Amino acid sequence: GGGHEFGKRSGTENLLGILSLGEVMSRLSEKLAQDVGSKMTEFRDHLRQKWPEMWLSGEHVAALPNTLCLAYPGLNGRSLMMNLDINGISVSTGSACATGSIEPSHVLTAMGLDQWIIDGAIRISIGATTSHHELEETAAVIGDCIAAIG
Repeated sequence: GGGHEFGKRSGTENLLGILSLGEVMSRLSEKLAQDVGSKMTEFRDHLRQKWPEMWLSGEHVAALPNTLCLAYPGLNGRSLMMNLDINGISVSTGSACATGSIEPSHVLTAMGLDQWIIDGAIRISIGATTSHHELEETAAVIGDCIAAIG
């Protein structure tokens, strides 16, 4: 005993316990990240299959699991975005770092894509807490908006 440890209970820190807890938390966070990433990939791919007539960014390459960029032939992305917003679905017509800009995506432009894709592209983000019900509701609303303005 004694007065060391700044007046707290005397003793030696449980270094093995501290290291073990750190290892468990690291493995748990890796597992959680894998599970969440797998779920978002599944949801993203499910949305991709809803509209086979749409242009899809990164269709045949490895892509981020949480983001889907698509364009529907003949639809303006800003019109679709506004209609979705009215119906409670938030999407973007550009990258997250360009929020609020009305300029066409400089990335899609630099890729040399057709103008209808650049003007029509919307970006959908899927979150770690997105549910299957929310995904299906979003897909239905997007379909309704495409039918209404297309």
